[in-house]
Amino acid sequence: MKERKKEYYKYIFLVFIFTFLISYLIPIGGDDYGNYLTKGMTIMEKFNKIKFFYFNWEGRIFSRLFNMFLIPKPWLFCFVKAFFMSMLYYFIIKIIDYKKYFYSLIFLCIFFIDEQTFSQVYVWKTGNITYFLPMVFAIYLIYKRRFLFNNKDITNKKNDYILCFLTFIFSMFTENVSVGIIVICLLNMVFYYIKYKKIDVIFLLCLIASIIGFCLMSFSPGNLYRLSTSEFSNMKFIDKIIYNLPNLIEYTFIKNSFIFILNTIVFSLIIYKYCKKNILKIFLLTYFSVVPLITGILNIANRFIIIPPILNILLDANRWYIMAYWFGYFFLFMYVIIRYFKVSNIIYYFIILAISSNGAMMLSPVWGGRTACFTSYMLFITVLLLLKQLNYSLFEKSFFKYLLNSLVVLFVIIFTGYSSYIYYLNNRREEYINYQLENNSEVYDIIILPGYYTWNLNTWGSDGDFAHNFKKYYGIGENLELKYVNYDDVDYFKKK
Repeated sequence: MKERKKEYYKYIFLVFIFTFLISYLIPIGGDDYGNYLTKGMTIMEKFNKIKFFYFNWEGRIFSRLFNMFLIPKPWLFCFVKAFFMSMLYYFIIKIIDYKKYFYSLIFLCIFFIDEQTFSQVYVWKTGNITYFLPMVFAIYLIYKRRFLFNNKDITNKKNDYILCFLTFIFSMFTENVSVGIIVICLLNMVFYYIKYKKIDVIFLLCLIASIIGFCLMSFSPGNLYRLSTSEFSNMKFIDKIIYNLPNLIEYTFIKNSFIFILNTIVFSLIIYKYCKKNILKIFLLTYFSVVPLITGILNIANRFIIIPPILNILLDANRWYIMAYWFGYFFLFMYVIIRYFKVSNIIYYFIILAISSNGAMMLSPVWGGRTACFTSYMLFITVLLLLKQLNYSLFEKSFFKYLLNSLVVLFVIIFTGYSSYIYYLNNRREEYINYQLENNSEVYDIIILPGYYTWNLNTWGSDGDFAHNFKKYYGIGENLELKYVNYDDVDYFKKK
C-alpha cells in the first residue's frame, strides 16, 4: 500500500510541475487581457463591473470574480491551476482505486484530449478558471461519495456542510458544469438512499444550493439578453435539438479520439471474452474498432499534415450516416455492457453524467471544447472503470507499464519544449513592441505566436474587444494599426 501511494504521489507531483510550467510559459491571450487590466481597480470598481456583466451579458458572477482576482497575479494563478489539476488527478485515482499502470493511463487521459479542449481549458487562463475549476469541484463531489459503490461506509463530518456553500459558488461558473453538479447531487442522493435507506441531508442541501446558483446564473438579465440576440433563441424546442445533433456527435464522440481508441481496446477484449456467437462477435469487433481507430488517426494527422477531403468525411458530424453510426455505437455500447459484462452501478453513474452534461448543451447555441470537457472526463473515467472490472492480466505486464510511462515522458518533454518556444517568441514580441513604442511607430508589427494548443494569442486585427485590450495592455494608441508578421521577417532581430 505504501509503495502504491509513493507511486501516485510521484505522478501528482509531475502533474503539478508540468501544469505550473505550461501555465507560466504560455502567455495570456483573448479575454485574459481584459481580466488582467482590472489589476488597478478598486473593489467597488470590480463589483460594478461584475454587476454590469450580470445585468447586460452573463450571470457567471463567481467566475468573473475569480478571473479578476487571479489573472492579474500570474504566480498565484499558476499555483492555483497546478493545484486544481493535481487534485483532479488525485480524485480520479481515488474514485477508480486501482493498480499502478492506471497512474500513467489517467495522466494520458487527462492531457491527451482534443486540441481545442486543451487550448480552451488548460492553456487559456480565463477558460481555465471559468470551465476547469468548477469541473474539478464537481469531481470532488463524486469523490466525497465514492464509498457508495463499495463496502465501505460514509462518515459525514461537521465541516461537510461547507460543501453547500461551495456548491452554490461553483454552480455560478458555467451552465453545463452547473447542470453536471445538479445531476451529481441527485445521483448521490439516490445511491445513498439505495444503500442506507435514508436521505443524504448534506447532498440534499447541496442540491438546493446548486439549483439556486444555476437559476441565478441562467436566468440573469444579462444571460437572457445575450440569448435573445441569437437566432437560436427563437427556434422551437425540437428545432434546437435537431440543430445541435451534429455538435453532440462531434464533441461527444469524434473529438474524443484517445478515449475511444482506448475504449476500442477495452471493448474488443470484453467482446472477445464474453460474446460466444462468432458472427455477432465479428460484427461487434468490427463496429467498435474500424471507424473509431480511423477517426482517431485522422484527428491526430490533421494537426500535422493536410488530409484529402474524402478521408475527412469521417470527421464531418453533419452527415446523416456519421450521426447514425455514432448513435448506433452508443446503443451497442449499452447493449454489450448490459448483456455481457454486468457492470457495477458506478459505471452507469458516470454514463448518466456524461449524457447530462452534453445533453444540457442541446439547448445552447454555444459549443466548443470548453463546454464538452466535463463529458470527456466522465467518458474516460467510464472506460477506465470498465478496464478495471475487466481485470485483464496483460496490462500488468512490465512492457505495458514501460510503454505508458514512456508516452507520459514523451508528452511532457514535447509540450514543455513547445511551451518554451512560445515563451521565447512572446519575449521577442514584447521586446519589439517596446522598441516600436520608443520610436512612436504608427503601424505596430506584432509577432505571430503559434496557434496549435493555444487560444487567441493573436488578435488578427486592429479593432474589436481583444485588439482594444491588447493595445491597452501594451500602451499602444487606440487608433494605431496592428500588423501581424512572422518572427523571421522582422528586420529588427536580423540586425542584432
